Amino acid sequence: MRRRFALVFLAACGSSTQRAAVSAVPEHPPAAAPEVVAEFVVDPARSKFEVWGKDIISGEHRISFTRWTARVRQTKELEIHAEIEMCSAEIDMKSATRILRQELLECDRFPTSTLDAKMRPTNARPNEMLVEGINDLHGVKKMLRFTGLLSEEGSGP
Repeated sequence: MRRRFALVFLAACGSSTQRAAVSAVPEHPPAAAPEVVAEFVVDPARSKFEVWGKDIISGEHRISFTRWTARVRQTKELEIHAEIEMCSAEIDMKSATRILRQELLECDRFPTSTLDAKMRPTNARPNEMLVEGINDLHGVKKMLRFTGLLSEEGSGP
């Protein structure tokens, strides 16, 4: 069965110890089995990648990215890796989209941005996750922390 996740980002720009009893040690211990990791592809057709920002001149704005890919891995913590095409950015002020793409994001020089982060539930509202990780934009890596919504397809928003 193939599982899909829907992802919506809303942003303002330990391991456990296990014990085992061993009665005999083999001469050549077997290699450790590789960790099985569940990985899910986020479906951009059913998901949004948006950023909310604010400037002092025109107030709050929503920036949507129409072309991006993301994978969610379920290890001890949920992890996400996303690649965003900067030239797909659209701002809620249509007249400012060109300025956003060419002058702020410089999408001709820096066509993609990446996000590598860990996610954990905020417990504030259903499907809300605290996302903490590294964003690579313009070749500069910065730590980001924001909340987003993550739900399995058919289980909610």
